[in-house]
Amino acid sequence: MTRVLIVFAVLFALGTAEAQPSSAEPEIQGFLAQMTSAWNRGDAAGIANLAHKDITFTILDGSVFKGRDVFESKHRGVLTGAFKGSTQVFTTRRVTFVRPDVALVDIDASISGGAARPVRSSLLLVLEKDGQEWKIAGLHNTLQRSSSPD
Repeated sequence: MTRVLIVFAVLFALGTAEAQPSSAEPEIQGFLAQMTSAWNRGDAAGIANLAHKDITFTILDGSVFKGRDVFESKHRGVLTGAFKGSTQVFTTRRVTFVRPDVALVDIDASISGGAARPVRSSLLLVLEKDGQEWKIAGLHNTLQRSSSPD
């Protein structure tokens, strides 16, 4: 419950904080490249390794889950199912540093290929720096029905 409240507080901060330039932005872009590369390889374990052990995440249908093992399981299901062989592309809309070790990353995501029809979603990542590595502490994924506002 505490992590969910933190995610809501961070979401509020996204609406009130200005994006702050940071020397960590290249690290964030590298992290996103790792995430898309793992998806494009069909590597659920690789995606899960990028997540905090207590990750809280919301999938496209609005279901909420917690934990890295569940995160990996959900990704394994889609990557061996309808999205097997698919390609994911991220377009970063905004990176906001709440603290030097916490970043909100607002992304337009698209998935194509595989057996499923193409999907476009708005993805919000809450990244937390753990030692020298960024980890996904929270993820919220919502289908896009039309263009996203800037």
